[in-house]
Amino acid sequence: MATDPATGYALVFGGWNGSGSSGTLFADTWIWDGADWTALPAAGPSARADAATAANPTAGILAVAGGLTGLSPTEFADDVWQWQTTSWTRSNRGSLPAPIYDYGAAYDERRGEVVVFGGQTDCSPISPVVIDDMWIWKEGAWEQRNPPFRPSPRSYDRLCYDAARDRVVLYGGNGGGTPLGDTWEWDGTRWTLRLPLASPPAGGGNGVSYDERQGVTVVYGSIGAFEYGPTSPARIVPFGSGCPGSAGIPSLAPKPWAGPWLGDRAEIDIVDAPPGLGLFVWGFSNTTWIGGALPFSLAPLGGGPGCNLLVSDTIVQLFVSNTNPYPYVSFVLPGDPSFLGAVMYAQAGFLDAGLGGAPVVSHGLELTFGAK
Repeated sequence: MATDPATGYALVFGGWNGSGSSGTLFADTWIWDGADWTALPAAGPSARADAATAANPTAGILAVAGGLTGLSPTEFADDVWQWQTTSWTRSNRGSLPAPIYDYGAAYDERRGEVVVFGGQTDCSPISPVVIDDMWIWKEGAWEQRNPPFRPSPRSYDRLCYDAARDRVVLYGGNGGGTPLGDTWEWDGTRWTLRLPLASPPAGGGNGVSYDERQGVTVVYGSIGAFEYGPTSPARIVPFGSGCPGSAGIPSLAPKPWAGPWLGDRAEIDIVDAPPGLGLFVWGFSNTTWIGGALPFSLAPLGGGPGCNLLVSDTIVQLFVSNTNPYPYVSFVLPGDPSFLGAVMYAQAGFLDAGLGGAPVVSHGLELTFGAK
C-alpha cells in the first residue's frame, strides 16, 4: 500500500488472505479516494504478497518490486513494475539483484533513487534467512552499497523518506526470529543509529509513513501509533506579499528539506522570476533596516504598488535570473548550537529587464533554525 503520487490517493496491490502454507495470493489493484474503494481493471504484476513499494512524486510513478509469489519458502519475484496514472508497466531497466522477500524500500526524493535494505532469501518458519544487503535503484540500474556501519540483517523492516530532514528512516524488523525495535537513518552517504528516548514495541511488518503536514514519521499497526521526529523542528513561514513583474508576482518555494537546519544548506526556488539581475536578501530583522522601519517602500526607486523591502540586508546574494524553469538559491547555515531557535528572514528582489530595470520583489520568509 502506498500513495499514488499522481492523484494523492492510496493505492493497494495484491496481498494474501491466508496463514502458514495455505491461502490465496491476489493480483488486483484498488484505490482509496478518501471516501470509497474502487477496483481498477488494470493488468499488472502477477499475484503476490509483501512486495515493496516506493513512490516517485516528481515523475508521478509508483514502483512495486519483488514479493512472495507462491506459498513455498523460496517462491519470490525479482521483477519491477511501475504504476502511472491508470496502468501498470513492467520496467525493462532491470530486475531486483536477487529474488528477495519482505525487505524495506523507500524513494529518496532529493537524490532521485530508491533505497532497498534487508529482506529474506528463505522464509522457512524454522530457519529463515535474513540479510543486510543494501541496494540503490537509480536511472534504471541497481548498485549495491556496502557501508561498514549499517543495520543488522533483518526482514519485515520498514523504510520511509523524511522529506523535511532529508533522511530515509528505518524502523524495526525481524532479525531471523528476534523482534527488533531500533531506529536508523540513511542520509545518502552513511547510516546513523538513533537513540530516541522512547520507541514503539519491537517487531516488524508495521506500517511506516511520513506525515508531511506535521513533519514526522508515523509507525502504526497492532502496536498502536507512534510519531518520530526532531525535538527541535525547523520552520519556514511566508509573510508579506510581492509585487507584479513582467513574469508575474515572484514567489519563494523552499525545497521540502530546506529546514532551516543547523549546519545544513537552505535551498529555495524562485517561481515567476522576471529576467534581469536578482538579489536574494538574508537578514535578522523584518522590522528595522539601517535605522528605519520595515517594510520600506521601493516606489522612489521606480517600484510599482506594493513593492516593499521586507527584510534587513545582512547577507545579499547576487544572481542572474535567466535559468529555466526558475532560479534557485542556496545558503549554508551556521552549525553553532547557539543558533538553535534563532530566526532569520529572506526575500528575493529583481531589477526587472522586462520593465526597464524597475525593482520587483517576492514575499518574505521567516525561518526558524532547527536541529535534525
